[in-house]
Amino acid sequence: MELSLREKAIGFMISPEKTFNRVIEEDFVESVKYFLVLDLIFSLLLTMITVAFLSWVPSIGFLGFVIFFVFFTGAILGQLIFGIWTHIWIYILGGRQGIDETLKAVFYGYTPTLLIGWTIIGLFIGGMWSMLSQITGIATLQKISTGKALLGYIVSMGMIFMIVYGIFFIFMSVIIMTAGPAMMNSGNTFPLESALQL
Repeated sequence: MELSLREKAIGFMISPEKTFNRVIEEDFVESVKYFLVLDLIFSLLLTMITVAFLSWVPSIGFLGFVIFFVFFTGAILGQLIFGIWTHIWIYILGGRQGIDETLKAVFYGYTPTLLIGWTIIGLFIGGMWSMLSQITGIATLQKISTGKALLGYIVSMGMIFMIVYGIFFIFMSVIIMTAGPAMMNSGNTFPLESALQL
C-alpha cells in the first residue's frame, strides 16, 4: 500500500529505516513530488521569517519573492547535485541499484531539515538528523552496509568542503595579491602595520 505524504513525513522522522524499506519499490518520481511539496512549505516559512527580520529594508516585498525563489530552488539544486556527487562514491563502494535510489534516499532523507530547519536551532538539529536519515536511506535502498554508506557520505561531504575551501582560499589570495600592492602604492598600510608603527 502506498504511503501518504503525512505517513512518509512522520516515518522518515521517527523510523527512517522502516520507512525506506516501504518505499524501495516506489518510483523515483514520487520522492521528487514529496520533496517539492515539503520544500515549498519550508521555503515559505523561511521566507516569512527572513522578510520579518528584514522588514526595515526598502522594497522588501519584492525581495521576498526573490528570497523565496532562492530558498526553493537552492534546496532542490543543492540536494540534486549532492545526490549525484554522492552516488559516484557509493557506486565505487559497491552500490549498484542505480542513481535513482541514491537520489531517492537523499530527497526523502532531507525530511528533518524541511520540517524543522526553518529556525536557527531547527536548522542545526534538522541538518544532523537529515545526514543520519540520508545515510540510512542510502544503505537501505542501495543494499549496502551502513559502514559503506557512511564512508561514501563522509568522503562526498569532505570533498565538497575541500572544494569550497579551495575556491575561498584562491578568491582571498587573489584579493590580497591585488589589493596589497595597490594599498602600498597609495601609501596606505594594513591595520597590523599601522599598529606596529605606533
